[in-house]
Amino acid sequence: MTFFLALILLVLPTQESEALSKARKLFFEFEQPGCVSEKLFEMLQQTAEKSDVLLAYQGAAEASSADCATFPFAKLKRFNQGKGKLEQAVKNDPFNAEIRFLRFSIQSKAPGFLNYTDAVDQDFDLIISSLADKNDQWQEETFKNNVIKFLLAYSGTTDQQADVLRKMLNDK
Repeated sequence: MTFFLALILLVLPTQESEALSKARKLFFEFEQPGCVSEKLFEMLQQTAEKSDVLLAYQGAAEASSADCATFPFAKLKRFNQGKGKLEQAVKNDPFNAEIRFLRFSIQSKAPGFLNYTDAVDQDFDLIISSLADKNDQWQEETFKNNVIKFLLAYSGTTDQQADVLRKMLNDK
């Protein structure tokens, strides 16, 4: 019995990190054809592991998968459900920069008529501060670089912020 319990405790963190690793990879493939966001959403629904970060990825994937829906009402429903999951993740862990990045990514690309841009500046500032502090969540180099490139592509990035981000991208 003790061996079985120890085995479960050793396997669970690996599964979560595997799900998180897949989510991080697929997230940056959303722009590719084939509704990758919908695939990520479905994968995360089937994952037994639960965390606020995975909830945020599920919300971002669901909100982004609105583009995959055919009818306007279905698009709006998916977006709002995903938005709800994102906001719940932020409420549960408000200083988690990865969660805030996911919300930022959705808000910065959301059409204006959806009125979902209220935290863009706050999220952007928290993400840059977290990157500058070299927090543990930015240890995965590919993920960190993808986040920085995403922030650099954001139209609201000032020249000063862009300089800081480029320096982070070039510091290895």
